[in-house]
Amino acid sequence: MVHTDLAEFRERDIDGYKYAAIFVDDHTDRKWVYLLKNKSDYGEAFMLWLTEVGVPPTRVRSDWGGEYRAALENQFLKICLERGIWPEKSAPYTPQQNSKAERAVRSLSETARAMLLHANLDKEYWGYAMRYACYIDMHCISDRTNMSPYEAWHSHEAIFDPPVFGSQVYFAHAERNTDKKLDPRGHRALFLGFPTMSPGYYVKDLDNPEKSVQITSDVPISSFDEISGMRDASHAIPTDPELLVPNVTAEVLPEAIPMIGDDRTGIPQARIEYWHTMQKFIGERRQTMSKDMSAEDARMELLKEWKTRQLTIATDIKNRMDSQVQTEAIRKRLRSTDGVAIDVIPVTTSATPPSKASSNSTSGKHVADDLACEKCGSTKHEASMLICDGCDKGFHKRCIGMTRLPAKAHKWLCHTCIKPGMRISKFWQSDNAWHEGTVTMQYATEELGTDIQYDDGTREHTNLNHTRWQPLYENASATIGFTGVYNHHIPRDDDADEYFTVHNVMASWCPKTHSDILNSNPTLRDRWLASEDKEWNAVLRKDALKIVPLTDVPRGAVFVPTKWAYRVKADGTLKSRLCILGNKMPTTDYATSAPTPRLSSVRMLLKQCIESQNEFRILDCQAAFLNAPARGQTYLRLPPGRNKKGYAALLLRNLYGSTTAPVQWHNMLYNWFMTHGFETNPHDPCIYSRKDGNSYLHAICHVDDIGYTGSAAQCEKFKTEIEKDFGIDDLGRLGIDQQAMRYLGIQVKREKDRFVLHNSQLIDDLMERANKYELPKAEQVPIRDLRLTQQDCPITEQDKAAMARLPYRQLLGQVGYIALCTLPIISYAFKECSRFANNFGIKHWQALLSLCAYIGSVRDSHRLHITRGGGMRLSAYSDADWNGETDKHLSTTGWIIFMGDTPISWASRTQRCTAKSTAEAEYVAAASCAQELVYLQMLAASINHPTSTVELFSNEGTEDDPGCVRRWREWLATQTNNTSTIYTDSMNAIANASMPPGWLQEALRHIRTHFHFVKQFILDKSINLLHCRGENNCADIFTKGFGTSKSGNVNQRADVFKKHGKFCLGMREWSRDSPLPAA
Repeated sequence: MVHTDLAEFRERDIDGYKYAAIFVDDHTDRKWVYLLKNKSDYGEAFMLWLTEVGVPPTRVRSDWGGEYRAALENQFLKICLERGIWPEKSAPYTPQQNSKAERAVRSLSETARAMLLHANLDKEYWGYAMRYACYIDMHCISDRTNMSPYEAWHSHEAIFDPPVFGSQVYFAHAERNTDKKLDPRGHRALFLGFPTMSPGYYVKDLDNPEKSVQITSDVPISSFDEISGMRDASHAIPTDPELLVPNVTAEVLPEAIPMIGDDRTGIPQARIEYWHTMQKFIGERRQTMSKDMSAEDARMELLKEWKTRQLTIATDIKNRMDSQVQTEAIRKRLRSTDGVAIDVIPVTTSATPPSKASSNSTSGKHVADDLACEKCGSTKHEASMLICDGCDKGFHKRCIGMTRLPAKAHKWLCHTCIKPGMRISKFWQSDNAWHEGTVTMQYATEELGTDIQYDDGTREHTNLNHTRWQPLYENASATIGFTGVYNHHIPRDDDADEYFTVHNVMASWCPKTHSDILNSNPTLRDRWLASEDKEWNAVLRKDALKIVPLTDVPRGAVFVPTKWAYRVKADGTLKSRLCILGNKMPTTDYATSAPTPRLSSVRMLLKQCIESQNEFRILDCQAAFLNAPARGQTYLRLPPGRNKKGYAALLLRNLYGSTTAPVQWHNMLYNWFMTHGFETNPHDPCIYSRKDGNSYLHAICHVDDIGYTGSAAQCEKFKTEIEKDFGIDDLGRLGIDQQAMRYLGIQVKREKDRFVLHNSQLIDDLMERANKYELPKAEQVPIRDLRLTQQDCPITEQDKAAMARLPYRQLLGQVGYIALCTLPIISYAFKECSRFANNFGIKHWQALLSLCAYIGSVRDSHRLHITRGGGMRLSAYSDADWNGETDKHLSTTGWIIFMGDTPISWASRTQRCTAKSTAEAEYVAAASCAQELVYLQMLAASINHPTSTVELFSNEGTEDDPGCVRRWREWLATQTNNTSTIYTDSMNAIANASMPPGWLQEALRHIRTHFHFVKQFILDKSINLLHCRGENNCADIFTKGFGTSKSGNVNQRADVFKKHGKFCLGMREWSRDSPLPAA
């Protein structure tokens, strides 16, 4: 129930107001104040209050004032009749029956009088004092509820530190056309409160007294002078004892007036039924809602459920009406052309209006000479005739009161064709931007207007003939077309293919914005909204955000926008993610980067797991970033679908998109592992190890995806520990359990003696994109020995723009991840294509399509195998292609490293230095391979590799003070089977690498020093550099193209590439009889 009263003051305020309409909520004691110039304006104030609250009350108690008995349209009783509100009235001459509203008028007026006297202001400012008194009252503790009305309404208290009313401030004015450049840009002003409709301040400019009160946001908090406005003791007593005394004289009624009549003249029946249905729905729903829910939360929940219910009904009605309108339009055109009416016409349902033989004159289309206006029936003034795009009927602009003509490119619909549930876009002059929304109610005539619910939560009642607007049709055809799939039974066999095609399209449809969800069909909309609710509830459950009113936000705070990110996962799950636009966050000195594990580290742990026959499990931390506290104070705008006018959010925990979220989550995870007995890996900070008895448990973390390997008991213990502190999704054993068949975007299958890794789903997505273009026939090799050069790049801007329309970089990104994860044999082809990612020509595009065709042809036959064969010893193959890059005459480095039979790491790179001979190129390649090999040796040692490995130390030392290298050599002499092997087909590279560190061949003096560090490892015999024949060097496929041989060399034949490719995928059993050396 709500109490209301109308207070009359003896003189008008500075803006001409004479009355104050007061509304008081019976449950929370919250008050609202609306200023009126005339008593007859009460109906508009009542409508404005209902729009602000959203959910109409069931009862409104008032006195017997004339404003509550007006019979005019849109006045009090009419509104109550329309919206199903029971208007209770106190008995005549008994104001105590409406005491709550009377006390509210008295307390607010006394507070306003005290503030005016304290600030030494005239009585003409009583309107602003009443508003500010209502704002202060909302934060004062009520004796009845023992809490403030704000806390009772919102279920949380706000930070309340109001400035003194009437205090002097300085604000930045924006006066133009001034020649006094040295005048101050700030003016003195009086603070008169906060506006309710926009963030800012009411100020009265003291330097320009002739100006009216204005709203500004440029008021520094330090400029408040809260003492300057105080009176001295001589002014403590007001000179006018009748200051701000409301005129509450009771009205003498000549006769008894019925409490409520039944005069519904002028109110459309549809409008009455709408609001009465809403009252019934809200009344029944309130009985089942939780008693602990705050008034604001209950209001928002009721509005959300009512809107969902209405949109579902409106969508069904709109679909039927669109079909009928299109059918009638087709019949009308056939009559006008052939003169024959057709009774049955097959119609394809579409939300896009059919093209018209005639349209409005603003679009330049022809208007029929005999077209009459639907309002006046006249065929004159064709130039001012508007043609509806929905019903083809004509309307004179003056007959419908059109004041803003539609743009030529926009559609226009008459008042009858605008239906509830229709999506429209309206131009707001306040921010010069288009805002999308949904029609929630369409009244009988243009004068009564239209109710619109915007996507940001704002509601508006407007006459569309007086504004710029246009109907929206995007995604509508998909909405209507898909609705039939869910509204009908499974089709017959002959329609099954079409049915499941549409069903799959629906399952893979992913919206880009929240508006797309609202435009979709009811089934998809409910699923995506449920996904949003899940994410939003997780954010609130983690206390990641605190909803605060804008009045509690510090002045000058920067608001960071938020948005929804949507994705359909591989298993069909709909995922909504609330993100921050990190590029809009203020720059800080905080660290923002966090490490991620190398894929070689993942493969090494899988190799160790399969060798020791341990378990490898994976889990996913739910809403990972929400666990880490935010750094600094950041205020956010509420996301679409969750925004409330006048409110913002304070970031308490990190969200995705925050610049500091990754490093904060990594630090939190690091601290958790340290407190649970783990040690971080010195070579890969994403690996953590803990010794339990005689065995180790290793965990590797990629943001929120954690893989861990050890015995079954160790894994179970770790899962129990981590789920106590974090919400997790236990996906199970990698490659075995149904939910654990994917890890880091890689499909994994575990067999008895191996892991099989592949990217089948990513390849399918790649081929779906590539098949839109003319793919060449798949070759036996990824790319033939075709030298791509810069001479094939476009030169003119026109040619570059034409090539830029092709998805070269998108396809290249997918190919690159496949090459890094599971398909090393395409590394060279990917390296060649990626050189021209910023400026590619037609030859580069054809080469990339050939590569995509090859990847599709080996989707099922070429998969990476991590096996138990070959032991745990490291071996590598290195090769170089001298002067292969013709643009800058650079060479190519290629190598691959195995642990036993398993490929661990590989690379195909263009050398950064220019080699003068093949020997130099091979030597640089061997040094690059040795660098990676040494790293893998140290990584294997850090995860307790079962065999002896190598560490790299710093100083030599002496006999008296032995250093790290000397101690290493002494320990090395007692070890066996501890060396790693690098195979190369260059004898010169072996000779140069085996020379003493202090001696350089004349031909190698120009090579940088860091290429020579490999010598110390060869002398220590921790690395063996051995020779192999060129046709037996599998690293050859990382340095050149195959399929043709310009010089007759056999090592560029397609069958040799096939043999090397199987070997590099760990499929040694296929080439067991090949002459390749055993690793």
